[in-house]
Amino acid sequence: MVTKDKPAKKVYRTCGPGDLEILTRDGWSLTKVIQSDRMIDVQEDVAAYDEAPEGSNSGYRNPGWQHTSIMRKVVVMDTIFLLEKDESTVIAELEDRLKETEAKASAANVEKKKAEMELRDAKASHQFVVDESRRRNEALAKALSDAEELRKTKARMEEDLARIQRAVGELRVRDILGAKT
Repeated sequence: MVTKDKPAKKVYRTCGPGDLEILTRDGWSLTKVIQSDRMIDVQEDVAAYDEAPEGSNSGYRNPGWQHTSIMRKVVVMDTIFLLEKDESTVIAELEDRLKETEAKASAANVEKKKAEMELRDAKASHQFVVDESRRRNEALAKALSDAEELRKTKARMEEDLARIQRAVGELRVRDILGAKT
């Protein structure tokens, strides 16, 4: 609580020229501009035209443009801005961000639980399909085995029937031949 005896606490921060506009839009007030300069070494490539001395042999030197590097000192000006904002405003903004983050985390947690349930259901469905397929394959294998057994039994019965028919035919032939003699 701000009273005459107790002024509001301030929160300070610094920024460069690129962030100043954004921060002032967010409610930060410019308190002070701090400028500093520093020296740095810069390497530069330069080209210079070099003429051969008079009366010299052409193999003595290569006249023409020569490229070389030089080092020079450069003064760099840095500008830093000191900004301030009421502590209560900063705390309120941080609490709002915290609430937003918690809401997003809660929504993400709900989505995660929903996805986990869908995954569990998909796994159960997959397992059901696998089990059902296995049961059907076993039933088909048993039906195939039974069909093969029936085919073999039918073939044996047909063989037996053919033997019986041959025997009956032989008996008729004997009966016919026996009746004629």
